[in-house]
Amino acid sequence: MINQKWVKPIITEINTLPNEIIKTLIMKITELSKKYETTYTQISHDAKQAKKDLAISLQNLVGSEFDIKGINAFVDMLNDGM
Repeated sequence: MINQKWVKPIITEINTLPNEIIKTLIMKITELSKKYETTYTQISHDAKQAKKDLAISLQNLVGSEFDIKGINAFVDMLNDGM
């Protein structure tokens, strides 16, 4: 009777622990995989492309001579970072 009421349920629960631990580990690894799906290389490439696009867009702006000098200085800074 003690075996049926106490021991057997405890053994059953103990036997399920490894499966639960493995499921949790798989879930956490999957989450990390999704979190770091975009690589540094891709991010770096995208940033360079955005700088290039911004520099091109800035070249199309019009304004006073002072404004254009400031825009050109900013474009030079962007180009130096590429």
